[in-house]
Amino acid sequence: MVIDKRGYAPFSMGRYSCVGQMLAMRNVSHLAALLISKYTVEFGPDDNGTRRVRDMEDNFTMNPGRLDLIFKIRKAE
Repeated sequence: MVIDKRGYAPFSMGRYSCVGQMLAMRNVSHLAALLISKYTVEFGPDDNGTRRVRDMEDNFTMNPGRLDLIFKIRKAE
């Protein structure tokens, strides 16, 4: 699906790249780890994750399709 991976550069590249890229990536990783440790995540009813890819739209940037998730608090062990 991706013809040229260099076409996606959310933080720009080279000399003028975003100085906060590493901080942003670390924050996203921390948030993902926190969510996974505190919740179980399941696809919503009548969804197995394929709709997100099937309904993807190619505009100036890729717009993924809808993704319904259910978050349930993990029980203490």
